[in-house]
Amino acid sequence: MLFALDKEGNKVHINSADRREDYFCPCCGSKMILKNGSVRIAHFAHRSESFCKDSWHYDMTEWHYDWQRKFPKECQEVVKEYGGEKHRADVLIEKNKAVFEFQHSQLSPDEFEERNDFYNKLGYKVIWIFDVVEQYWNESIDNYRDDLWFWKHPRRTFDYYNYKNKMVELYLQIDVDDVSLIKVTWCTEDKGLARFATDGIEYDESSIVDMFSEKSDTSRKGYKISELFDRMIELNHQDHTTYYLGCPISKTHKCADWNIDIPSRMYDEIMPCTECKYQYPTNCQEEIICRKRFMDLPLDKDVTVKIENKDEYGFINRISYIDKGKIKYLDIPTFEGNFTKNIFEIWNDDYAFAIFRNVRTDIYVKIKKNPKEQYSKYHNVYGWFSKDKHSFDGKSCELYDVGKSEWVLYWCKIKQD
Repeated sequence: MLFALDKEGNKVHINSADRREDYFCPCCGSKMILKNGSVRIAHFAHRSESFCKDSWHYDMTEWHYDWQRKFPKECQEVVKEYGGEKHRADVLIEKNKAVFEFQHSQLSPDEFEERNDFYNKLGYKVIWIFDVVEQYWNESIDNYRDDLWFWKHPRRTFDYYNYKNKMVELYLQIDVDDVSLIKVTWCTEDKGLARFATDGIEYDESSIVDMFSEKSDTSRKGYKISELFDRMIELNHQDHTTYYLGCPISKTHKCADWNIDIPSRMYDEIMPCTECKYQYPTNCQEEIICRKRFMDLPLDKDVTVKIENKDEYGFINRISYIDKGKIKYLDIPTFEGNFTKNIFEIWNDDYAFAIFRNVRTDIYVKIKKNPKEQYSKYHNVYGWFSKDKHSFDGKSCELYDVGKSEWVLYWCKIKQD
């Protein structure tokens, strides 16, 4: 630790410590020793025979202290007590009820949850920053589409991570030179961070430090209203037409890339994008993007806005802008309705095999055997997955999230009599 208490109970930084004086642990009161070796930076340490009541494992790396030093000294290593337990936060900002925890080394899932629970009960939001630079550069962590990521062998730390808990935020540092971080906004509930999503923003260190200060966030990109758009979600392909989800005009919120298979009387149900003035031109033939929801906003088209939130399908549902020197927020309704099902519900016994698409993660899976029977026998469902809907190579493997209502049937082959 970088701080200890002197005889009068004053908080003293290691760089201001006098070796002739005594210093004590702020948690257990034990006498501390000053260490200043050639390998690790100067710090206070417990004597080998002492036992600290604070049983948590604290990171002691240079990376950890570099992050800690970015904050004011009065916010570093703040001790809090609850239920007879005392623990020290890496950084605690009282006015914003926020705790920052920096983690380079391994941390058990139980202690991860224990720390969150401890500070949450005291009313503090916990902001975690994990060092995963090595995993990112050896491609264990892979950004395979927009804000969706794979982690081949994720840390067990996140086995129980609940991304829905608004009192805990998780950031992963993926680069050292540019200090680039991503914020986890979704993950597989049964496999930790095996697959996860971000908010699509890369944060730098200044934006993290300023996050809970009174400064406005200048790190995120600003957009003109005319630059905002929705990317339609591909549902399936049939005959000559590819169908999409996300249309703000049709009753079903479905649209298509072409009108050849859709009679004009069906336009209320499925809108051909070739007939729509809101379609945004793109060089990608397999991508449909739409400006309709944003062109209808009650804002001047030259106003600069920032994206604050997206819904579960990735559609923007909240933006912010500056009006007369103050930040204002605008909620943008998306659409309601259950457009997806789980694979068990979609499967038909007449399928020889079928390809399903997860609309949240954009993953395609191919299944040859009845998933209900597989789950009944193995408590898992096995098949092949692909990022591009074409390459289903290799051996079959366990498929994730098959029981979640996030799937649509992309293509199937019917059994021959």
